[in-house]
Amino acid sequence: MKRTGYIRGAAAALLLSGAGLCCGCDRLQGVLDSLGGVFGGATASGKKSALVSDHARVLRRFGEPREKIGVGRKPRTENGISHDRKWNYYYPSRPGAKPVMRTVYFLNDRCVGSVIHQPDGKIRKETFRFSY
Repeated sequence: MKRTGYIRGAAAALLLSGAGLCCGCDRLQGVLDSLGGVFGGATASGKKSALVSDHARVLRRFGEPREKIGVGRKPRTENGISHDRKWNYYYPSRPGAKPVMRTVYFLNDRCVGSVIHQPDGKIRKETFRFSY
């Protein structure tokens, strides 16, 4: 059996077990990419790469940010999250209203958290996970 056969078999097992359905396609994609890195074969997206970085996972989930801000080598703390890089996204909450801002924080190229800035000034921590 080819190496890609192992990846397809693992994907089928995940789908049949329902494990990939509870957390969305990001979990299944992460598992497939990890298996591709372990077996040295192609990933689910067809690319030959090891593990997918957190930057790529955030881009896949939220798209390209409006602002990418690097704060240097020394980590800073904002909204209770220590980070050395952050990405800002803006979304319209409703027509004619102020946009909602999502900030995704990174520390040493790992996603460490996210917050949502509401138009009324309230800040809410957002939880999302990537499977590794």
